[in-house]
Amino acid sequence: MSGQERKTGKRVLNVGLLAHVDAGKTTLSESILYQSGAIRNLGRVDHQDAFLDTDEMERERGITIFSKQAVLTWKDTEITLLDTPGHVDFSAEMERVLQVLDCAVLVISGADGVQGHTETLWKLLTRYGIPVFLFVNKMDQEGTDCGKLLAELKSRFSEGCIDFGRVETGAEEVIEEIAVCDEQTMEEYLEKGSVAAASIRRLVAERKIFPCYFGSALHLQGVEELMNGICTYQMQKEYPAVFGAKVYKIARDGQGNRLTYLKVTGGTLKVKDVIGENGDKVNQIRVYSGEKYELLSEADAGKVCAVTGLAETYPGQGLGAEKDSELPILEPVLTYRIILPDDCNVHTMLRDLKLLEEEEPELHVVWIEKSQEIHVQLMGDVQIEILQRIIKERFGVLVEFGEGSIVYKETIAAPVEGVGHFEPLRHYAEVHLRLEPGERGSGIQFDSECSEDVLDRNWQRLVLTHLEEKEHKGVLTGSVITDMKITLTSGKAHLKHTEGGDFRQATYRAVRQGLKKAESVLLEPYYEFRIELPSENVGRAMTDIQNRFGVRLKYDIDTVGKVLPYADFRIRPYSVEESLTNVLAPFDYKFVKQKGNMYKLKAYEYPRRTDADGEKMLAYLNTLYTDRQSFQLRADSLKKEVRQRLGIDTLLAQCVKTKPILSKIRKFDGYTVQNFALETLPGLYICGSIYTPQSKGKHALIICPNGHFGGGRYREDQQQRMGTLARMGAVCVDYDLFGWGESALQVGSAAHRSSAAHTIQAMNGLLILDYMLASRKDIDTSRIGTNGGSGGGTHTVLLSVLDDRFTASAPVVSLASHFDGGCPCESGMSIQLSAGGTCNAELAATFAPRPQLIVSDGGDWTASVPTLEFPYLQRIYGFYQAKDKVTNVHLPKEKHDFGPNKRNAVYDFFAEVFKLDKKMLDESKVTIEPESAMYSFGEKGALLPEGAIRSFDKVAAYFDKKAYANLKSDASLEKKAIDWVASLELNDDKKAGFAVTAIYNHLRKVRDWHNEHPYTTIPEGINPLTGKPLSKLDREMIADSAMPKEVHERLMKDLRRVLTEEQIEQILDKYTVGKVAFTLKGYQAIVPNMTEEETAFVLEQLKLAREQAIDYKNMKQISAIFEIYKTKCEQYFNEHGRNWRQMFKDYVNKRNAEKKAQGKK
Repeated sequence: MSGQERKTGKRVLNVGLLAHVDAGKTTLSESILYQSGAIRNLGRVDHQDAFLDTDEMERERGITIFSKQAVLTWKDTEITLLDTPGHVDFSAEMERVLQVLDCAVLVISGADGVQGHTETLWKLLTRYGIPVFLFVNKMDQEGTDCGKLLAELKSRFSEGCIDFGRVETGAEEVIEEIAVCDEQTMEEYLEKGSVAAASIRRLVAERKIFPCYFGSALHLQGVEELMNGICTYQMQKEYPAVFGAKVYKIARDGQGNRLTYLKVTGGTLKVKDVIGENGDKVNQIRVYSGEKYELLSEADAGKVCAVTGLAETYPGQGLGAEKDSELPILEPVLTYRIILPDDCNVHTMLRDLKLLEEEEPELHVVWIEKSQEIHVQLMGDVQIEILQRIIKERFGVLVEFGEGSIVYKETIAAPVEGVGHFEPLRHYAEVHLRLEPGERGSGIQFDSECSEDVLDRNWQRLVLTHLEEKEHKGVLTGSVITDMKITLTSGKAHLKHTEGGDFRQATYRAVRQGLKKAESVLLEPYYEFRIELPSENVGRAMTDIQNRFGVRLKYDIDTVGKVLPYADFRIRPYSVEESLTNVLAPFDYKFVKQKGNMYKLKAYEYPRRTDADGEKMLAYLNTLYTDRQSFQLRADSLKKEVRQRLGIDTLLAQCVKTKPILSKIRKFDGYTVQNFALETLPGLYICGSIYTPQSKGKHALIICPNGHFGGGRYREDQQQRMGTLARMGAVCVDYDLFGWGESALQVGSAAHRSSAAHTIQAMNGLLILDYMLASRKDIDTSRIGTNGGSGGGTHTVLLSVLDDRFTASAPVVSLASHFDGGCPCESGMSIQLSAGGTCNAELAATFAPRPQLIVSDGGDWTASVPTLEFPYLQRIYGFYQAKDKVTNVHLPKEKHDFGPNKRNAVYDFFAEVFKLDKKMLDESKVTIEPESAMYSFGEKGALLPEGAIRSFDKVAAYFDKKAYANLKSDASLEKKAIDWVASLELNDDKKAGFAVTAIYNHLRKVRDWHNEHPYTTIPEGINPLTGKPLSKLDREMIADSAMPKEVHERLMKDLRRVLTEEQIEQILDKYTVGKVAFTLKGYQAIVPNMTEEETAFVLEQLKLAREQAIDYKNMKQISAIFEIYKTKCEQYFNEHGRNWRQMFKDYVNKRNAEKKAQGKK
C-alpha cells in the first residue's frame, strides 16, 4: 500500500498514454477526463481546445510535443494520466516518462493497424518492464475488423494480447486463453473452472497477458470498459518507507521558475525538505492537471508532482534511496550547427541553450572552441522547427540551423593496454588501463581488478571517478568512444607527492595512449526499420513479373499480410529468376522451375538443388575424365583439397593421445557392448559404444557415423543394426553427433549447427578408427567399413574420401548430386568447391574400385539415384572394370528413414563383402538398452573429467589461432592463485600447492560459468523488490547465482584441508579486495561508540557477504552482494535503538565540517 492510499483511502496509479502519431491518443485522454468528471466539456484536437494540449504550438500542429499530466478519480482509484508525444521527433520526451509509470495504455488506430513507431513503443515498454493495456481506437470507421486486428496484435506483439471486452461476458474460450498463459493459472482454472481477478492482476503485472479493448474515443465507445479494466486488473505497487524519488523531466513555468517533475518512490516528500548534497530545499510541491496546478505540503509515495527550488536535478536522476536510471535508448543521430544572427553574442546563446539542455538532455549542446560554433543533436525537421520557435520565444533570437551531419562514435577492435604518467615536480601518478571492445550497444563500462596491495582503494576509486566524469574522445574523428570496457589493472602513487588531481591527468593520458595504440573502429548509427507493403502490392509485383516475362506462377504460399523489408520490389528486367528470388527471399519463400514457363512458389526448405541441377552437374563432371588415369588424377586432387577445405589436418595436429574412458563390458546374446569416451582435442571427448562379436578370431570393423534421426545413437533401430552386425561377426562403433547426446554436455546443442561440426565429426571418425586399430588385436585390417544413414551417410562418404584404410562403404538415404546435406555438420565447410566444384556423388566415386552400397528411396532427395547418380557411379567403376562392386538398393515406396528393408540391405552387403555369418541375422535377439546404460559420463554428465571442456567457444578456438592464444589467459588466474597463497607464507610446499590448485580451479569455474551464462540468458523482467525492470547487473547476478553450489563447497572443503580458519579468511579477503575490513572501518566511523555486540553482528554479516561474494566474477557484483548484507546491518541498528539515517547524516556533516576547516587552514 502506498502512503497516498493510506491517507486518502484511494488506490493511486500513474497511467501513461502512448501511441503512434494520429492514433487518437489525445482524443482518448479527453474522453477519459470527460467520463471521469475531471472536465465538463469534451474538447477536440481539430478544434484546438483539447485539455492537455496546453501549448500553442501543440494546438496549431495538432500533435503532442511536451508530456502532460492530469489527475482524475475513477471509482476508488486516483489516477495521474500522463500524455506523451506520439511524433517520432519527440520520442526522447516520451521515453523519459516511462520511468514513472505503473502501467501504460498503448493506443492503436483500428484503421491503420500496428505502425512502425508502435512497435518501437512496444519494445520500449518491454525494456522498462511496464504492464500494458491496449486500446484499439477508431473502430467506428469502415473496414475495421476486430478479429483481424487482434490476430495482428498477437503476431506482432504477443500471444498474450487478449480481448478483455469478452472477459466481462464470461466467454469460456477467453478465460481458457488467459489460463494457458501460466501454469499456476492453468491449475487454478482446472481446479475451480474460473480464474480469479487477483490471478489476472498477477499475469498483467508479470507481462504475461495484455488486456485489449476495442472502441472509439471520439464517440466515447469502449473508454469506460478500458478504465474499469485498468482499475480492476492493474496491481497496486508497494513502496518502501525510506524516501526516494525519480526525476523524469525538467521544465520552466511562465515565470521562469525551474520545475523538477518527479515521482515519489518511497517515503514522503515535504516542503522545505533538503534534497541532494548541495543543500537545495523544496519550495513548492505542485500537482499539475493541464495548465493548472494544486499546491501540496507533502507528497507520499506513488505521487507524480513538480517541485520548485531544486537547481541541479536532471532527468533520470534518483533522489534519496532511488538509483539513477540507465541511459535512454532513443537518441538523436544527427548534429546541427546553430547559425546565429550577426548581433547575437555566442556565449550568451550558449548559456541559454544550456538551460534548454536541462529540459532536453538529448540536445547535447556542444561548444566547438576551434571554430567558435555551437552544435546540437536533433531527431528531425519537426523538432528543428519547434526548437527554432522556442529559442525565439524564450530568448528573442531567430536562429538558423546548418546542414545536419551524422553523430559518429568510436570503439576499438581488440584489447589494448594504455599507460598514463603524470610526474611534474612534486607530483606523481601512474595509471595502467586495459581497454577492451564490448558488445554493440553496451556503452562504456568501468571496472577495477587492481589489488589494493598495488594501489590503495581510495586511489582506485578516484581513477574510476575520473574515467566516468567525462566523455572520452576517440582518435579517428574525435567522436565519443563507446562499446568498450576500461579496466584499471595497476597504478602507482607516491606517499608524499601524490594529490587527487595527479590521477586525473594520469587517467586521461592512459585512455589517450591506449586509444592511440589500438585499432580504432568508426561506428555509424543506424535505426532498425521495416517498411510495410500492403498485401495487394505483393500480388501486383507477382503480376508484373508474369506480364514482363510471360511466365505462369503456381502458388503454394500465402502472401496476404506479409511484410517486405524494402519498398523496392527489386524486379530485374533481364532475369525472371533473379526477380522472383528478390521478391520471395524476404518471406522465406522460394521458387521451383517446372515444365515450360511454369514456376512453383513454395515455402523455403533445405538449400537443395533440383534433379535437373544434379543432371547438369554430373554431365559437367563426366566431361573431366574419360578413363581410369584421368579420373584417378581428379580423385587425388579432390581428396587433397577436401582435406584442406575441411581443415582436418590442422585439427588433427592439435589432438591428444590419451587412454579412453571405458565402461564395464555388458554381455548379450552373441555380442557385447562397451561404452567409451575418447579424448580428441584437449578436454573434448567423443562418446559412443563398441559392439563386439562373442565369436573368436579376427573381425571386420565398421565405423558408424550417426544421422539426424530422432534419438541419436540411443534409438531402437540403431541398437538393432549395431547388435545384429556384431552378432554376424563385425565390430561396430557407434558414436554421438557433435552437439548431440553426451557431446551436448560439453558444447551445447547449438554447436551442432556450426560449420565446425562438419570438421569435428569427420575428425571423430578418423580418431576412432586410429584407436580401434591401435588397441584391438581382433581387427582384420582388410575388412574395414563405414555405414551411416542420412547425415551419417554424408559422413560415410566423407570418411571414405579422407582415409584409404576403409575397404567398404554403405551410405544410406543420403547420396545425391544435387544435395550436399541440409545441416552445417554435412555442408558447413566448403568442400563442395574442391577442384573447381564437386558433389557428393563424385566424392563417393573416388572410393572406386572398392565395394560400395548406395541405399535410396522414393520419398526424399535420393529418389533420383537409380536414374542419375547410380549410372554415373557405374561409369566410374567401369574405368576400373569393377561395375559389380557398386550396387544400388532402391526402395521407391519408402520414405526417409533407416527402416527394416534398408537395414536388411546393409546386412546383405556386409555379409557378402566381409564374409559375415548371415545365420546370426536376427534382430529379435538384440537387447534394446535404456539410454542411461549407454552413457559414458553418467546422468547429466556427473562423471565428466575435471578438465573437460564445457563451452563451444573453447572448441571454436581451435579453428582460430588468435582465439586459441587467448585461452592462455588461464595462466593469469594461476598466477593470481599463486600470489594469494604466497602471501600466507606457508612452510609446507605440498599444502601450498594444494591450496593453489583449489583456488585456481575455483577461479576458472567462476569465470567459465560467467562467460557461458551471460546476462542475456536471463529474460528481461521486473525486480520484485523495487518494481523496476531488471538491470543488466541484476540479470548478471541471477545468471551467476545459478552456478552449482558444489563449486563453492569444493573450494571451502579443499581450503579447510590445508589451511587454518585465519588463513582461509585471508584468502577470501583477496577475492573481495579486503571489503570486510574496509566496510567495518566505515561502520565504526559512522556509528558513535559502537558496542562489542554491534561490532560482532556487523562482522558476522560482512563475513557472510564475503563468502557469498567469492562466487561472483567482477567488483560490481561483489559490491552488490555486500550491499545486501549492509542493508541487514543498517536494519539491525534501527531495530536496536539507533537511527541509521541520522547517524549517516551526522557523519557526513562532520566530514564536511572537517574538510571546510582544513580548507581554511
